[in-house]
Amino acid sequence: MQHPESTYRVRQNLPKTERICSEKIIARLFQSGVFVSKYPLRVNAVLDPMEDLSVFNTIEVLERVNSAVESVMDKDSPPLIAPSDSLTGQNKKGEVQVMFSVGKRRFPRAVDRNAIKRQLREVYRKDKEQLWQCARFHGLRISLAMIYTGNETLGYEQMEILWADVKTRLIKKIHATVKESDP
Repeated sequence: MQHPESTYRVRQNLPKTERICSEKIIARLFQSGVFVSKYPLRVNAVLDPMEDLSVFNTIEVLERVNSAVESVMDKDSPPLIAPSDSLTGQNKKGEVQVMFSVGKRRFPRAVDRNAIKRQLREVYRKDKEQLWQCARFHGLRISLAMIYTGNETLGYEQMEILWADVKTRLIKKIHATVKESDP
């Protein structure tokens, strides 16, 4: 049986909401969690359950405001505030967040580090849909750190193949971790 949200198509962009900015999350990425490694790429992941309680509280408040305003307004006018898709949970955002890192010791020139990070971002951006489907299926917020540990640069095609393999192994590990934690 297919999950009802598995037909949702993830856009192939990388907005600010999908990038990790929080120092607390970054610290957790390097202290604990799930990791998958295949030279020269290492992916650290932290799995958190989605908490939509604030979404439901917001919808409840909007409904109260609308009902209070409706008593004053005409019957034919539309409600002042309508819950958007992001509030109703139909357009969940921020389920997978990612950061990219390349060591300064291995690539002393910033130009080289930035080129590798750009390559990693592009490969992730083009092939992230399965990871998002996994996050939606399990109701998780997945935070990823993609760390390039090699000494030499790879071509784009090699990087795509590497990411596809690491992503598949990561998804298998996430399924196993969720299965262990469920009673």
